[in-house]
Amino acid sequence: MTKTKPIKASVGFTNPADVVARANAVLGGLFTAKDDYPLPPIAEASLKGQVDALSAAMAAALDGGKKAIAERNHQKEAVIKSLRLLGITPRRIARMT
Repeated sequence: MTKTKPIKASVGFTNPADVVARANAVLGGLFTAKDDYPLPPIAEASLKGQVDALSAAMAAALDGGKKAIAERNHQKEAVIKSLRLLGITPRRIARMT
């Protein structure tokens, strides 16, 4: 029996642009392989909306306003939370089977 490596569920990016890049990679790869990952815990439209909101918040935060930066950081954490959930779920499913 071969031992599989667990999926790392951490996203160690502090730069919001890196989080957007990772989320877009997940959107491009995970949701196109519906047979491999049939029931993701987060809908594609929901994650896409979060990424779009983060991108808009990044643009608004370019002026350096405190509220805009706080909103950008909040949106970044929301996307990271969703990515972590998407990374943890396959491991939980594998433990059940």
